[in-house]
Amino acid sequence: MNVGQAPDLLAVRPFYCPIAPASSSWAAELNALAEDWLSIQGFEPDEEQRKRLSRANLGELAARTMPGGHKNALANATRQYIAFFALDDACFDELPMPLSELTRKQSIILSAIQHPEIRWPDEDAYVTASREIASGWKAIASPAQFQRWVEGMRAFFFGVTWEAVYRHRDKLPGLNEYVAMWMRAIGMSPVLALVDTVGGYEVASSDLARPRVQALIEMAHFLVAWDNDFISRAKEIRRAHDRLNIVDVIAAERGIEPAQALNAATAMRDRVMCLFLHTRDQVTSSQDVHENLRRYAAGLAHYIRGHLDWALSCERYTNVRPTENAHREAPPSPWKDSPDDDDFMRPLPIPAITWWWNPSVSSPLEDGR
Repeated sequence: MNVGQAPDLLAVRPFYCPIAPASSSWAAELNALAEDWLSIQGFEPDEEQRKRLSRANLGELAARTMPGGHKNALANATRQYIAFFALDDACFDELPMPLSELTRKQSIILSAIQHPEIRWPDEDAYVTASREIASGWKAIASPAQFQRWVEGMRAFFFGVTWEAVYRHRDKLPGLNEYVAMWMRAIGMSPVLALVDTVGGYEVASSDLARPRVQALIEMAHFLVAWDNDFISRAKEIRRAHDRLNIVDVIAAERGIEPAQALNAATAMRDRVMCLFLHTRDQVTSSQDVHENLRRYAAGLAHYIRGHLDWALSCERYTNVRPTENAHREAPPSPWKDSPDDDDFMRPLPIPAITWWWNPSVSSPLEDGR
């Protein structure tokens, strides 16, 4: 999508994220695995595109986002990241497929991962890789965890189809629609479904179904999605001529300049960051909360911080990103000590997510009944 004139490129602002960084000791080994696996998959017929993907350090992404993960699970997560990014570049984003072809490809992949033991006739590299990844999760995960991942993939592809509709239209969605759908299109549903699987434990389905926990999971989706928008915006504009981004959605809806929209988006993002931390503490502070739920809440926080640590240094984004400080000998810190908006008890004026501020209304799950 290329609506109107090319929007202003903006430097990435410092992030408020008071979560300690962490990384698995297997990061370098996972990066080597990523390079080897990518070289044999045949995802990228364009050599320059393949090289860009290989330099994305996707093993480091797995190591930083799931630092306590078991080695074989982190290896499979790394393969999944490679497949996701290859699909994004080849089918979803930079070279968007016609909707009919996209829907068919997604349907075949979903069928293949539900039953990875069945080979599809004439399957392409994406289907083959998806079956291999699904077989990896099936060997590691419990049946319930595997099915959560499959359902996460369905939610992801549903969001991608919505995204594709707007990439073929000369129009941006409104803020409420964008927030509701982008959390799905960004691919967080299948990824966050794996936090306990990769960590070698299992959260009870009844705990995951608690409204406050569901709100916490959606906040993690939101934060990673918006952080990705801030960091990848220049790449999307320069390589895909695309404006499907939170900054440009707010600018279009409010009739303001992108720099003003970035200020507004940053304040909203920081308010949700504060709410996430508050809700995480609520979820984990009870003496009778199961330890696996505590680990899962900590895993969500690790994912938010790990994604930022990876994305801020990833060549996929840094080599196309503008800077306001090019004249300085050293870049400014990517972090800030306080949020632009800490009024986390006041809901954002976005109907799709206002329930986060009061998730337990009329819910018997919150008090265990």
